[in-house]
Amino acid sequence: MVKWLLLPLLCLFCAGSEARASAAIVEAQIEPPPPDLARPIVRGSLIHLATLHLTAKDFRFGGYSGLWVDPDGLQLHAVSDKTGLMRLQLIYGEDGALAGVADAEFSLLCGESGVPFIGLAADAETLARLADGSWIVSFEQKLRLWRYRMLGAGRCVPPESFLEPPAPEATRRDAG
Repeated sequence: MVKWLLLPLLCLFCAGSEARASAAIVEAQIEPPPPDLARPIVRGSLIHLATLHLTAKDFRFGGYSGLWVDPDGLQLHAVSDKTGLMRLQLIYGEDGALAGVADAEFSLLCGESGVPFIGLAADAETLARLADGSWIVSFEQKLRLWRYRMLGAGRCVPPESFLEPPAPEATRRDAG
Protein backbone atom coordinates (compact mmCIF):
# COMPACT_ATOMS: atom_id res chain seq x y z
CA MET A 1 0.00 0.00 0.00
CA VAL A 2 1.35 3.41 -0.91
CA LYS A 3 1.81 5.70 2.08
CA TRP A 4 0.49 9.18 1.46
CA LEU A 5 0.07 12.10 3.79
CA LEU A 6 -3.36 13.30 4.69
CA LEU A 7 -2.80 17.01 5.14
CA PRO A 8 -5.68 19.01 6.56
CA LEU A 9 -4.75 22.65 6.25
CA LEU A 10 -5.63 25.51 8.56
CA CYS A 11 -7.02 27.82 5.87
CA LEU A 12 -7.18 31.57 5.65
CA PHE A 13 -8.40 33.49 2.62
CA CYS A 14 -6.21 35.01 -0.04
CA ALA A 15 -6.88 37.74 -2.55
CA GLY A 16 -4.83 39.94 -4.81
CA SER A 17 -3.59 40.17 -8.34
CA GLU A 18 0.18 39.58 -8.32
CA ALA A 19 1.12 36.80 -10.70
CA ARG A 20 4.79 36.42 -9.92
CA ALA A 21 5.84 33.66 -7.58
CA SER A 22 7.71 34.60 -4.47
CA ALA A 23 9.20 32.94 -1.45
CA ALA A 24 7.19 33.26 1.73
CA ILE A 25 7.41 32.19 5.33
CA VAL A 26 5.02 29.39 6.21
CA GLU A 27 4.88 28.15 9.76
CA ALA A 28 3.94 24.54 10.40
CA GLN A 29 2.68 22.71 13.46
CA ILE A 30 2.70 18.94 13.19
CA GLU A 31 0.42 16.75 15.26
CA PRO A 32 1.05 13.00 15.21
CA PRO A 33 -1.95 10.71 15.39
CA PRO A 34 -3.27 10.32 18.95
CA PRO A 35 -1.25 7.72 20.92
CA ASP A 36 -4.44 5.87 21.87
CA LEU A 37 -5.21 5.24 18.20
CA ALA A 38 -4.86 1.45 17.90
CA ARG A 39 -3.92 1.66 14.23
CA PRO A 40 -3.56 4.42 11.62
CA ILE A 41 -6.61 5.84 9.88
CA VAL A 42 -6.68 4.39 6.36
CA ARG A 43 -8.91 5.65 3.53
CA GLY A 44 -8.15 3.80 0.31
CA SER A 45 -4.44 4.32 -0.37
CA LEU A 46 -4.22 7.21 2.13
CA ILE A 47 -2.71 6.61 5.55
CA HIS A 48 -2.99 9.36 8.15
CA LEU A 49 0.59 9.83 9.34
CA ALA A 50 0.25 13.30 10.84
CA THR A 51 -1.85 16.44 10.74
CA LEU A 52 -0.12 19.51 9.38
CA HIS A 53 -1.46 22.95 10.36
CA LEU A 54 -0.02 25.71 8.17
CA THR A 55 -0.17 29.47 8.72
CA ALA A 56 1.32 32.37 6.77
CA LYS A 57 0.92 36.13 6.68
CA ASP A 58 1.18 36.30 2.87
CA PHE A 59 -2.07 37.62 1.32
CA ARG A 60 -2.06 34.78 -1.23
CA PHE A 61 -2.17 32.07 1.44
CA GLY A 62 -5.32 30.11 2.31
CA GLY A 63 -8.56 28.56 1.09
CA TYR A 64 -6.81 25.46 -0.27
CA SER A 65 -9.03 22.65 -1.50
CA GLY A 66 -6.82 20.86 -4.02
CA LEU A 67 -3.63 19.17 -2.81
CA TRP A 68 -1.01 17.20 -4.72
CA VAL A 69 1.98 15.51 -3.12
CA ASP A 70 4.71 14.49 -5.57
CA PRO A 71 5.23 10.70 -5.78
CA ASP A 72 8.55 11.03 -3.93
CA GLY A 73 6.71 12.80 -1.09
CA LEU A 74 9.06 15.80 -1.12
CA GLN A 75 6.83 18.60 -2.44
CA LEU A 76 3.26 19.67 -1.80
CA HIS A 77 1.34 21.67 -4.41
CA ALA A 78 -2.04 23.25 -3.61
CA VAL A 79 -4.67 25.40 -5.36
CA SER A 80 -7.17 27.62 -3.57
CA ASP A 81 -10.68 28.96 -3.95
CA LYS A 82 -9.18 32.38 -4.66
CA THR A 83 -6.86 31.32 -7.52
CA GLY A 84 -3.87 30.94 -5.22
CA LEU A 85 -1.15 28.43 -5.91
CA MET A 86 1.26 27.20 -3.23
CA ARG A 87 4.29 24.96 -3.50
CA LEU A 88 6.38 23.89 -0.54
CA GLN A 89 8.97 21.30 0.41
CA LEU A 90 8.02 18.64 2.96
CA ILE A 91 10.73 17.84 5.49
CA TYR A 92 11.01 14.46 7.23
CA GLY A 93 12.89 13.47 10.38
CA GLU A 94 15.38 10.63 10.68
CA ASP A 95 12.52 8.38 11.73
CA GLY A 96 10.69 9.14 8.46
CA ALA A 97 7.96 11.15 10.19
CA LEU A 98 6.88 14.51 8.82
CA ALA A 99 8.94 17.17 10.63
CA GLY A 100 8.15 20.46 8.88
CA VAL A 101 8.00 22.48 5.67
CA ALA A 102 10.40 24.78 3.83
CA ASP A 103 10.83 26.82 0.65
CA ALA A 104 7.21 27.91 0.35
CA GLU A 105 6.33 29.69 -2.88
CA PHE A 106 3.05 31.48 -3.61
CA SER A 107 1.69 32.63 -6.97
CA LEU A 108 -1.65 33.05 -8.74
CA LEU A 109 -3.20 31.04 -11.55
CA CYS A 110 -3.74 32.82 -14.85
CA GLY A 111 -6.66 32.84 -17.22
CA GLU A 112 -6.55 32.31 -20.96
CA SER A 113 -5.35 35.90 -21.49
CA GLY A 114 -2.22 35.23 -19.40
CA VAL A 115 -3.37 37.59 -16.63
CA PRO A 116 -4.27 36.40 -13.11
CA PHE A 117 -8.02 36.20 -12.77
CA ILE A 118 -10.35 36.94 -9.88
CA GLY A 119 -14.00 36.48 -8.93
CA LEU A 120 -16.07 33.38 -9.65
CA ALA A 121 -13.72 32.35 -12.46
CA ALA A 122 -10.90 32.00 -9.91
CA ASP A 123 -12.47 29.20 -7.81
CA ALA A 124 -9.92 26.39 -8.34
CA GLU A 125 -10.98 23.14 -6.71
CA THR A 126 -8.35 20.46 -7.38
CA LEU A 127 -5.27 19.66 -9.40
CA ALA A 128 -3.49 16.61 -10.78
CA ARG A 129 -0.13 16.21 -12.47
CA LEU A 130 0.06 14.40 -15.80
CA ALA A 131 2.93 12.14 -16.92
CA ASP A 132 4.35 14.92 -19.15
CA GLY A 133 4.67 17.25 -16.13
CA SER A 134 1.72 19.47 -17.04
CA TRP A 135 -1.15 20.07 -14.61
CA ILE A 136 -4.93 19.71 -14.87
CA VAL A 137 -6.82 22.18 -12.67
CA SER A 138 -10.57 21.96 -12.14
CA PHE A 139 -12.70 24.97 -11.25
CA GLU A 140 -16.03 25.42 -9.48
CA GLN A 141 -18.58 28.19 -10.08
CA LYS A 142 -17.57 28.50 -13.75
CA LEU A 143 -17.06 24.78 -14.41
CA ARG A 144 -14.07 23.77 -16.51
CA LEU A 145 -10.86 21.74 -16.63
CA TRP A 146 -7.75 23.59 -17.77
CA ARG A 147 -4.35 22.21 -18.61
CA TYR A 148 -1.35 24.26 -17.48
CA ARG A 149 2.03 23.42 -19.03
CA MET A 150 3.66 25.10 -16.03
CA LEU A 151 2.47 26.32 -12.63
CA GLY A 152 4.22 28.94 -10.51
CA ALA A 153 7.93 29.50 -11.16
CA GLY A 154 7.35 33.24 -11.44
CA ARG A 155 5.56 33.06 -14.78
CA CYS A 156 1.91 33.40 -15.61
CA VAL A 157 1.47 30.79 -18.34
CA PRO A 158 -1.99 30.76 -19.99
CA PRO A 159 -3.86 27.45 -19.79
CA GLU A 160 -5.38 25.36 -22.54
CA SER A 161 -8.95 24.12 -22.38
CA PHE A 162 -8.84 20.43 -21.43
CA LEU A 163 -12.52 19.54 -21.19
CA GLU A 164 -15.57 21.52 -22.17
CA PRO A 165 -18.09 21.97 -19.35
CA PRO A 166 -21.58 20.47 -19.50
CA ALA A 167 -24.48 22.64 -20.59
CA PRO A 168 -25.45 25.20 -17.91
CA GLU A 169 -28.88 23.66 -17.39
CA ALA A 170 -27.19 20.33 -16.49
CA THR A 171 -25.36 21.84 -13.53
CA ARG A 172 -26.24 23.84 -10.47
CA ARG A 173 -24.23 26.61 -8.84
CA ASP A 174 -21.19 25.35 -6.90
CA ALA A 175 -21.96 21.71 -7.64
CA GLY A 176 -18.63 21.07 -9.37
